[in-house]
Amino acid sequence: MASNSGPAPHNRPRTAFISGPLEPTATYFEEHYAPRLDAAISQGHSFILGPSRGVDTLALGYLHQHHVPPSRVTVYLNESEAALPKWKRFADELHARGVGVVVAGRGHTERDAAMTAASDYDILRYQTEAECRALYGSKYRPRVSGTQLNEIRRKGPNQRAAEARGKKWEQRPNARYRKEAYSGHPLP
Repeated sequence: MASNSGPAPHNRPRTAFISGPLEPTATYFEEHYAPRLDAAISQGHSFILGPSRGVDTLALGYLHQHHVPPSRVTVYLNESEAALPKWKRFADELHARGVGVVVAGRGHTERDAAMTAASDYDILRYQTEAECRALYGSKYRPRVSGTQLNEIRRKGPNQRAAEARGKKWEQRPNARYRKEAYSGHPLP
């Protein structure tokens, strides 16, 4: 449930891709997202997120409340979302505030892949099986969440293959992504 990060080119700030559950509580957001957002804000990072309810909406409000310049925030919509009047209005409101809007991919999976490619690291946490069972009760069904897919996508095939073999994955110094501890803080 942690995230990986990689270095940004020296000519631009690092960019965080924020993702998470659709139904977080305020406590969940404050515990798992606010500290990492505060750290990224203080370091002058930029932010990419989607338009979904839940963590996306809470994070967009948080960034606004913490006076992050709108030029450092970009919201991605997929083609299906961008075609709907509701989302067109939303995009217009964001543009009016100076927030970037990008249309990428036909659906949310392609949109999320574009956000992973455009960012340097993730600020994410997906709910554990126990948390999902408590939230959904008898309606719970095992699945891989979109947020978990974002983390898997970030890791790339080398790390996923090593983990599948039960081996520790070692990052080459010049490779794109760095390992992170469970807390989400980069390892030296």
